[in-house]
Amino acid sequence: MIEAAEHARETLERHEHLEAHPRDLFARRAGLLISVLAVALALAQAGKDSAQNAAIAAHLRANDTWTFYAQKVSRIEVLRAETELLDALPASPAALAGKAAAADRLRNLTENSANTPPKLQAAAEASMRTQERMLHRYHRLETAVGALSIAIVLVSAAVVTRLRWLAWAGGGLGLLGATGAVAAVLGLI
Repeated sequence: MIEAAEHARETLERHEHLEAHPRDLFARRAGLLISVLAVALALAQAGKDSAQNAAIAAHLRANDTWTFYAQKVSRIEVLRAETELLDALPASPAALAGKAAAADRLRNLTENSANTPPKLQAAAEASMRTQERMLHRYHRLETAVGALSIAIVLVSAAVVTRLRWLAWAGGGLGLLGATGAVAAVLGLI
């Protein structure tokens, strides 16, 4: 009998405790939603940083290639101008030797790099296209990161204010942000 009374008292205390501190399923669900949104935000942020780094690397590669291309073309033009200038000088042993040396350098440079300028130009243009694609991805991911951040704020505000529509709005915006991040990474947008 004493055990039954004690069990009844414990049950009563448990019910009083539950009445004083009811389980808040809304807050738990909102907390879980915030966690999922935070994971999506972290992944989108990592993708955004990766796209930015890839864009910078492509930009540097394009600049280096264009510089090398310009150097090759300039060197060929300088050697052509040198041979033309030496052709215009009166024939002397020193002028003939200089002319022959310049002509050999020009011939060697043009033979060894006959296809180099077009290849360099194509490589530079390909790097520029990569840079543009990565910048496009970066900007799309930047938008997704912003949407996910705002979604987290809305769901957090919903927990404090107990306004469920804020949680729904935050969840919807988070879904849009996460979908946009996935689409940007996959190159769909």
